[in-house]
Parts: sequence; structure tokens; C-alpha cells
Amino acid sequence: MDKAGNFIGWLHIEGVNLSVALVENALSKVHFTAERSSYYKSLISVEETARQRKEKVSLVEFQNLSCRLGLCSKTT
Repeated sequence: MDKAGNFIGWLHIEGVNLSVALVENALSKVHFTAERSSYYKSLISVEETARQRKEKVSLVEFQNLSCRLGLCSKTT
């Protein structure tokens, strides 16, 4: 965690890099500090693809991504 309480690192869920998945689904942008990481090329590539699709961030898209990654809660 940094001084502002932000998570710094890589989170993998079932072999999926969450940072790459968020950028790929236009739910996040690549921060300049990613330049030093081994995931930088992947992040830039998926960011450009998302930009070309002109996707926008939405709560529904985030919830769908969360469920695909097995993070959503099932309510009855």
C-alpha cells in the first residue's frame, strides 16, 4: 500500500492478471509507473484495443468482470 492507501502490486485470480483484465475491459487505465513492470507491453496493448473499441467505464461492466473472475457475491 502507498501513503494514500492504494494497492501497489499485481493480483492474479485463477491465472488472470486483474490489472490487465481491468484495462482490457476499459475499467482502468495504465499508470506511468507500469513502465518498469514485466506486464507493461500487455497493459499497453490491451489499453489500445479498449481505446479503439471506445468503451466506457460502467458499474455493470465492472460487475460482469467481477463475476467472470469469480468475485461477485451470489444473492438469493
